[in-house]
Amino acid sequence: MPGTSQQESPTCMARRRYIDNSTKRLLVRLRYKLRTDQVTSLLGVSARTVQRVVKLFNLTGDVVRIPVMGGRPRDLTSLQVAFLEGCVLRQPDIMIFELQELLFRVYSVQTSTTTIVRSLHRRGLTYKKISRHAMQRDEADRTQFQFIVGMFYRADQFVCVDESACDRRTTRRRYAWSYVGSRALVRDSFSRGGKYSIAPALSLDGILHCVIHEGSFTSARFNDFIAGLLHEMNPFPGKNSVILMDNASIHKSAELREMVESR
Repeated sequence: MPGTSQQESPTCMARRRYIDNSTKRLLVRLRYKLRTDQVTSLLGVSARTVQRVVKLFNLTGDVVRIPVMGGRPRDLTSLQVAFLEGCVLRQPDIMIFELQELLFRVYSVQTSTTTIVRSLHRRGLTYKKISRHAMQRDEADRTQFQFIVGMFYRADQFVCVDESACDRRTTRRRYAWSYVGSRALVRDSFSRGGKYSIAPALSLDGILHCVIHEGSFTSARFNDFIAGLLHEMNPFPGKNSVILMDNASIHKSAELREMVESR
């Protein structure tokens, strides 16, 4: 009997369904508590997907495979860049040449300062002006203050008060253009000139009161400023009824406290 030939249909590879990263992370957490079949039932993925994602997480610590980058390998490994990042976070004002020396001392790697800067930029770190906080600042007290303010006061009750001062040096610009290899020179007077102090009171309605004095603020001048501000405020617990200021010494006089509380 003559045989019949059947034409086989070409096999097509199934397209892999996209699974977002949050689902993959949830998959890993569930797999450490549930069986594979339970995870597949809950998330609607295959057992092979569960095995593949968990294996990748155990190998790399992430649920997404990092693509292989083309071109020349980087001078610093991810471990060495993480070391630099840790040094910067531990001592934010560390200099680049100090990082260069630490890298050589720990990993015996000699690299340029440009490479170090670029590596830190890829980590999202930039070199900027320092914002200094007092060592005496108590974080527990700050947390308690934030809790009290958030629980018992409204934003429209606060009137924020602070002093500032300026002289001729205040308007000096810190950066300027110049050709490579030459200093950026600007002729300027080294005299400070007169000093002026300003004390504004700011609320959600804008500036309620403001005074400007030549020289620095003293306790008497500040008390006069608060006396003028109180005429623009309302009794507690009304709007604009709470003065918020820092703990400078001129803010702590008994006369000032009595003047405010008598209102």
